[in-house]
Amino acid sequence: MDGYAAKSATVPRFDSTSRSVMAKKFKLDAGANTFVEMNTLLEPANNATAQQHDKEEIAEVSQQLSQIKKKHDEAKKLATNKQLQYQELLKEIEALDA
Repeated sequence: MDGYAAKSATVPRFDSTSRSVMAKKFKLDAGANTFVEMNTLLEPANNATAQQHDKEEIAEVSQQLSQIKKKHDEAKKLATNKQLQYQELLKEIEALDA
């Protein structure tokens, strides 16, 4: 072996085209900054979509509440009628006892 080969083996080799050097040079990361923010409902461009979704949700909730109210009203009418029948039966029983 000549002396030149022995020296080159001990000297650290700087590779200017290595991946880490190129990443630093061009400000690239190994996937750390690859996240791209997507459009969300919070952005002004999607405001109309969010409002439309809110309108649909409000309409659905309103419909459900109206159905619940109708059922409640029917149940209350039935309970009132039963209460009246009960009071009439009590009056008949009192009339028969007297």
